[in-house]
Amino acid sequence: IFRFIGHVPERIVFDNATGIGRRVFNVMNETELFTRFRMHYGCRCSFTNPRAGHEKGNVENSIGTVRRNVFVPPMVAYRPFSLFNERELLPESSSRNGSEEHYSKGKTVDELFSQDISAMDAMNPRDFRIERMEMVHLNNTGSVKLESRHEYVLGPGVSDSRMIAGRTAEAVNFYSLDGKLVKSFDRVFGDGPTVNYD
Repeated sequence: IFRFIGHVPERIVFDNATGIGRRVFNVMNETELFTRFRMHYGCRCSFTNPRAGHEKGNVENSIGTVRRNVFVPPMVAYRPFSLFNERELLPESSSRNGSEEHYSKGKTVDELFSQDISAMDAMNPRDFRIERMEMVHLNNTGSVKLESRHEYVLGPGVSDSRMIAGRTAEAVNFYSLDGKLVKSFDRVFGDGPTVNYD
């Protein structure tokens, strides 16, 4: 979304989403991925309280509007999902209701959105890696198991070494310790064990 609009909001309000973190009493424990995201874009975050719908404004209604108007009838989501988001979902969602007048402000939705954009911060020019990162140790054949059942074989040239594994929704990327991409695999899902070669 930030790349699509070209700016970053100064402050974002989040519902209690598990991808962001978990609330323990009054303390929000952020996930490692979300902390990297927040630091990369430099935005402040606030979190809503449980069972406090009034804190979310009309977000739930907006989500329902997009769901009813963009996904009915169901759209065909092609892979990779990043292309679906970029080519279909974001343009379709943002083009809705732009020329309509806001019910109380006397301006169109597009005019109000332009005001919002002018108040936002410039976006970090570097892309954010949306990957769950972990340090891994490859065994003496140059392979490693992730999620305790899916083995990825990089080969004997990197045997018995440490690397960074980055998991996305579609790929598993292996990086050297200085951040250079060494090898990328299609991500494998399922309960059964798998062995994946280059």
